[in-house]
Amino acid sequence: MGSLSDFDAALRSLADELGKPEVHLAELGLQVRRKLPGFTVESYGYASFTELLTAATDIGVVRFGPKSEDRWFVFGGLTQPASMPVEDHEIVHTIWNACVDIDVSHRGWVDLSDCHVETDPDGVADEPERYVEMPRFDRTRQVKLLQSFAEDNEDPTRAALLAVASTWRSEHSPYRQLLGELQALGLRRAWFEYLRRAVSAELRAWASEHGLPIAKLFRPPTKPKAAAARTQATRDERRMFGLDEDQLRAFLKAAIDEMTLEELGQWPVPARLLLTKPG
Repeated sequence: MGSLSDFDAALRSLADELGKPEVHLAELGLQVRRKLPGFTVESYGYASFTELLTAATDIGVVRFGPKSEDRWFVFGGLTQPASMPVEDHEIVHTIWNACVDIDVSHRGWVDLSDCHVETDPDGVADEPERYVEMPRFDRTRQVKLLQSFAEDNEDPTRAALLAVASTWRSEHSPYRQLLGELQALGLRRAWFEYLRRAVSAELRAWASEHGLPIAKLFRPPTKPKAAAARTQATRDERRMFGLDEDQLRAFLKAAIDEMTLEELGQWPVPARLLLTKPG
């Protein structure tokens, strides 16, 4: 069985490495697994990562932060968040698309000189010293991440998510199948946020390792966070699994049902559609 002292040491090391006071559960889980290869919560005698972290709050390394409803943790005695945490930035589209391509045969490289993305191996072969391969969240990694996402929920939701992950493991299962099942569970948006945080965490560590400027990989949000996350999710879904017109219309109708009245009022609608009253 794993020792809490090892977990304690890993958390203290991460507090120094990350250099920021707050960290989200998704990122913390990813970073702990990086620090402790083969890590499982069961080996420490707990049923979920959240339960293990709750025990770790007694150690004093982390504690629940003011955003505890979103599962944020605060390292040590630090309480002030960064002025603009990278978690609030949007991942540049080309970077995101290369990272989350589920096809294991697809690869992506970043040019060290200007951070543009290269996906053609022939383009890299001529000058390999110019490029560094990007971190990838292919199907296998996303299945594992989906399993971690499941463990942060209670039954029956956890059991349902684990069943979804098991079904989607097959390379013949399209991404739209996964999203349809997550939509049925009401967790599609939460999954994209969980995935985004995991990709963001790994990108930061990868950029630091290779001396790449964070500003080239992330950009400040240009719209309210909720609307930005919704727009980003829509764009990413269309890129990753090619919605046809009927699917796109169904997706937009589902999005409208989830929008607040204020958000609906901010959504541009063609004037011709407003000339006739509904009814």
